[in-house]
Amino acid sequence: MPDTSLSGGQPESSPLHDQIARLAALARRRTRQLRILLVISGALLVLCVCFGIAGLTQLRQQLSSCRARLLESRQESSAIAEADGGTRRAATSEPDSGPDAWSDHFVVTMYTARSQAYGKTNDGLTSTMMKADPTRRIVAVDPRFIPYHSKVWIEGLGWYNAEDCGGAIKGFRLDVMANSYREAMRFGRQHRRVVVLPRAGARA
Repeated sequence: MPDTSLSGGQPESSPLHDQIARLAALARRRTRQLRILLVISGALLVLCVCFGIAGLTQLRQQLSSCRARLLESRQESSAIAEADGGTRRAATSEPDSGPDAWSDHFVVTMYTARSQAYGKTNDGLTSTMMKADPTRRIVAVDPRFIPYHSKVWIEGLGWYNAEDCGGAIKGFRLDVMANSYREAMRFGRQHRRVVVLPRAGARA
């Protein structure tokens, strides 16, 4: 009996050990998989946080840009409205001509006060050293044709001051200082009747 009992217990323990070993290996694999999943989840969480912050930053930048454009548009509208009252009154009919006044048809364009394209001359001043401010109603002329400081009436626009010049402004050409680049582009190139009232004693 003792021999039979001893010989019968040996085969029963071997499958048990194999099963325990398989369970241990499975547990180790599951642990490794769980760790990998935790690492991936952590990385995804970090990426989400980073992209979330970047998205918020980009959204704030876009909002700031929109506010700046809105403010610029309001300022432009205000400047146009301020100048428009006098412009409409002055532009409805041709003014009375003085003894030295003369009139003709000109090609009229518009330009902005400041632009990187002006290079070294982008100093915020006109040719007569006046501040380049559109509210001062400045027009660029050919000073050999229209003397500086002359008064210039442009059909549909009203009176302007000849206080600037330009490389392309020769002869029957005028360039009106606009309130904005958009206004200048919208105006384009037009033919208008012009009355020139030279400054007293000035000669072109």
